[in-house]
Amino acid sequence: MSELQDFPMLSQLSDIHEKNAAFDCVPTSLAAALSYLTGKPYDGGAIKDAVYGVGYTGATAAIEYVAYCKAQGVVLASMSGLDPAAMTAQAHAQLALGRPVVFTEVDPYVPASYGWTHVCVWYADNGDELTALDPYIGKPVTKTDQEWQAVLRENQLWILYLEEDVTITIQTPIIAAHFVQRDANHWEVKGKTDAAGNPIILHDGMLSWYCTNGYKPYCGYSVAGLPTSNEIPIELINPPLFAHLAGKGIVVVYFERGAWVYDIHNTFGAPEGSGSVYPLKLYEAGSPGVDPRLWTANLSKLVQSVK
Repeated sequence: MSELQDFPMLSQLSDIHEKNAAFDCVPTSLAAALSYLTGKPYDGGAIKDAVYGVGYTGATAAIEYVAYCKAQGVVLASMSGLDPAAMTAQAHAQLALGRPVVFTEVDPYVPASYGWTHVCVWYADNGDELTALDPYIGKPVTKTDQEWQAVLRENQLWILYLEEDVTITIQTPIIAAHFVQRDANHWEVKGKTDAAGNPIILHDGMLSWYCTNGYKPYCGYSVAGLPTSNEIPIELINPPLFAHLAGKGIVVVYFERGAWVYDIHNTFGAPEGSGSVYPLKLYEAGSPGVDPRLWTANLSKLVQSVK
């Protein structure tokens, strides 16, 4: 459960002099998110004027505001090709990272026959519920995931985060070249299989770490490269050492440039401040991060060679 505290309740109708107020749901949603992230005041009508011009009237598209947001030090990134269930799942995941989530729904303020859509921004979740700022009324709206899924449109989300908060998505070009998205929580490495011939899938907690940790420009890809294995239960790695850890839910993934573990117990000494996913030590006897070809027999020679 996550909530972006003191998220501003902005109304697109508050400026009586804004001729496009009735259609400013996109810039007003962005204004609220920008205000939350930067601590500075923003106005939806002013943002629309800056991007589309003072004389423009009509609907606007989030993609046209990417450059404006970048100038404010904020990334406006899209996540496309999501079904409604994946959209709500991603909303929960992104809110947990402190990121507002802009989405499109059926417009609730006109007859359904119009076919119009409306844009709001999620800022809080409560288990199986999500709360959005509806900029048309300037108030929060809470629905269950299933209720939201019934009215979601466009199969796309827009995520906002401070520019220094590096992240990757399946839309990041270098990432899209190497992965295909099975669903919101599973990425498959293109054209690669593990030692058993199975597709290599990065998923759930390990995938979340890969997307949000590491360093610029491509988070986990920049620091670890591509995964070369699927998740391996700890008890299957050098069994004489790790068989006693069976059943603890500890798994290791080997990457081109290192090895990471999912381990809520901090069994192998996570770096200070790390969460349940962390890089394993590579030059310490008894570490599952050691290349399996170097276990025990060769490790002492390797350590001596690098001294």
